[in-house]
Amino acid sequence: PGEFWHCGQGLDSIKRKYVAIKLIEGINKTSYTARKVLREVQILTQLSLKDSNIFTSKLIDLIIPNDGAENAILDHLFLVMPLGTMDMKTFL
Repeated sequence: PGEFWHCGQGLDSIKRKYVAIKLIEGINKTSYTARKVLREVQILTQLSLKDSNIFTSKLIDLIIPNDGAENAILDHLFLVMPLGTMDMKTFL
């Protein structure tokens, strides 16, 4: 895992398939971190729209937690992607 993110898996309750879930924490730690996370989401979104993209994971969903507070600060979010057959450690 990276400095601000952790990966796990979950079950897509609609498609009944396992998915990878990436939790990104500390989004507002610095303005640089916020820009970096926003850039990752934007790039992943654009690449997910291309049917010819076989090199990166597709973004299935972006979950932005809402604790119900009116002035809540966004501190973390979840990226939902297809579950791969292996991780980078196994691949390398």
